Amino acid sequence: MNLKLDLDNLGEQNSPYSKFDVGGLRHYIIIKKENKEAFLDEITQNYRKMVNDLLEEDDED
Repeated sequence: MNLKLDLDNLGEQNSPYSKFDVGGLRHYIIIKKENKEAFLDEITQNYRKMVNDLLEEDDED
Protein backbone atom coordinates (compact mmCIF):
# COMPACT_ATOMS: atom_id res chain seq x y z
CA MET A 1 0.00 0.00 0.00
CA ASN A 2 1.22 3.51 -0.85
CA LEU A 3 0.63 6.83 0.87
CA LYS A 4 -0.49 9.89 -1.10
CA LEU A 5 -0.10 13.54 -0.12
CA ASP A 6 -2.23 16.17 -1.84
CA LEU A 7 0.12 19.16 -2.00
CA ASP A 8 -2.75 21.55 -2.74
CA ASN A 9 -4.00 21.01 0.83
CA LEU A 10 -0.80 22.09 2.58
CA GLY A 11 -1.67 25.79 2.69
CA GLU A 12 0.32 28.39 4.59
CA GLN A 13 2.18 27.86 7.82
CA ASN A 14 1.08 30.41 10.42
CA SER A 15 3.68 31.27 13.01
CA PRO A 16 4.21 34.04 15.54
CA TYR A 17 7.80 34.13 14.28
CA SER A 18 6.98 34.92 10.66
CA LYS A 19 5.23 37.31 8.31
CA PHE A 20 3.79 36.10 5.00
CA ASP A 21 3.72 37.91 1.67
CA VAL A 22 1.46 36.08 -0.75
CA GLY A 23 0.93 38.92 -3.19
CA GLY A 24 2.52 39.18 -6.61
CA LEU A 25 4.61 36.46 -8.17
CA ARG A 26 6.80 35.63 -5.20
CA HIS A 27 5.73 33.88 -2.01
CA TYR A 28 8.00 34.14 0.97
CA ILE A 29 8.23 34.11 4.75
CA ILE A 30 10.14 36.74 6.72
CA ILE A 31 11.51 35.88 10.15
CA LYS A 32 13.71 37.77 12.57
CA LYS A 33 17.23 36.39 12.72
CA GLU A 34 17.02 35.88 16.49
CA ASN A 35 13.87 33.76 16.03
CA LYS A 36 15.43 31.43 13.46
CA GLU A 37 15.79 28.33 15.68
CA ALA A 38 12.38 28.76 17.33
CA PHE A 39 10.79 29.21 13.91
CA LEU A 40 12.53 26.13 12.47
CA ASP A 41 11.48 24.02 15.46
CA GLU A 42 7.88 25.20 15.27
CA ILE A 43 7.46 24.93 11.52
CA THR A 44 9.04 21.47 11.49
CA GLN A 45 6.65 20.25 14.19
CA ASN A 46 3.60 21.86 12.56
CA TYR A 47 4.52 20.69 9.06
CA ARG A 48 5.11 17.14 10.25
CA LYS A 49 1.69 17.05 11.94
CA MET A 50 -0.06 18.61 8.95
CA VAL A 51 1.55 16.23 6.47
CA ASN A 52 0.80 13.24 8.69
CA ASP A 53 -2.86 14.28 8.89
CA LEU A 54 -3.06 14.72 5.10
CA LEU A 55 -1.53 11.38 4.18
CA GLU A 56 -4.14 8.96 2.92
CA GLU A 57 -4.15 5.43 1.61
CA ASP A 58 -3.64 5.10 -2.12
CA ASP A 59 -4.33 1.79 -3.84
CA GLU A 60 -2.69 2.81 -7.12
CA ASP A 61 0.69 1.26 -7.87
